[in-house]
Amino acid sequence: MSDVHVGNPPEEWEGEESRLIHFHQFEGLPSKKKDVVYSPTFSLFNHDWSLQLSPGGNSEAKKGRVSLFLKHISSSKITVSFDLLFKASDGVADIKLTSPPKELSSGQFWGWKDATTRSALKSDEPPTFLTHGTLTVEVRMKLDEKHRCKYFIPKNPFVQCMLKLFLDDETADVSFEVQGKIFCAHKIVIKACAPGFLSSLCESCTGSSPVVSITNVDKNDFHHMLYYVYGGHISAEVWERHSQTLIEAADKYELKSLKIEAEAWYLKQLKFKVEEVVETVAYADKMNCFLLKEAAIDFIVENADEVLSSDSFENLPHSKIITEDILFAIASKNKKDKAKKGGDVTKISINDLRAKLYDKGKDIDGSRKMLIGRLKE
Repeated sequence: MSDVHVGNPPEEWEGEESRLIHFHQFEGLPSKKKDVVYSPTFSLFNHDWSLQLSPGGNSEAKKGRVSLFLKHISSSKITVSFDLLFKASDGVADIKLTSPPKELSSGQFWGWKDATTRSALKSDEPPTFLTHGTLTVEVRMKLDEKHRCKYFIPKNPFVQCMLKLFLDDETADVSFEVQGKIFCAHKIVIKACAPGFLSSLCESCTGSSPVVSITNVDKNDFHHMLYYVYGGHISAEVWERHSQTLIEAADKYELKSLKIEAEAWYLKQLKFKVEEVVETVAYADKMNCFLLKEAAIDFIVENADEVLSSDSFENLPHSKIITEDILFAIASKNKKDKAKKGGDVTKISINDLRAKLYDKGKDIDGSRKMLIGRLKE
């Protein structure tokens, strides 16, 4: 959770960070004794953590209780005190659990077996804790005094330094010509940050100031693509206009992370229509946009009768992979499967698989089968 401070915060705020963890469809989560739901990994004080929720209590909990534990994942030890808060919708009557300072090693848990009652969280009487079925837990953490520095520390300036080199013609040693426009660049940056096709084009050009001709990308898209390579942040306004063309540009020049981000923004803006969804599946399959294809197929399954009766259905691509994706989407409609979603990686969405692999520092590009395989390694 990002905070904005106006003026100097009081001393007790020093060294504090927090995150909001949302457990969606709380009432549908597995609630038998010992059932556990883990949050994705999140970061506090540059350490990795996960929240463990047992909606029906763990093996030592009293009947009708909910258990809540914080797990430390990073390899090095850390000493922190923390609060876990079940957030009330009124913003006042939170259920707060407070831990004294604890030194936590890798893999160590700390929390409460009898954190609160399940009935209190599900109650319709004020204070209520479910917002549109979602239970929100805040993890509020404070670093131990000996690990804190109360003095101002600037952020690492690396990205700002890299962006100063963007389009800098004085230091550039390679250029790209796109639709008559010249983009100055640096071979070492391209090699390190765009090691695929774009880098190979630079390496194939010789001379003191080689010029690479780019003919298959719009100059505005190339500008945004190169800016991203140098560490730049592409704004929401740009994504609204260029997300699809940036998918295609990133695909051509093998910029995996840019393509995945472009795909996410494209999907965010997309409103599926019965008469167009088959075309979207075909496009996603052609471009290897696995998140987009998953969302389109989910829409087809949810609106099967309308899609089957539409003229576009006969254009659905026939392939083993698409058939498997459709069967997976049908299986996932089953509520029992959804309830098990947190514990079985084969039931996890493409988006969540990517997030889990990203936290582990692994490649996040590929089909569902490829992502699951990497997660199981």
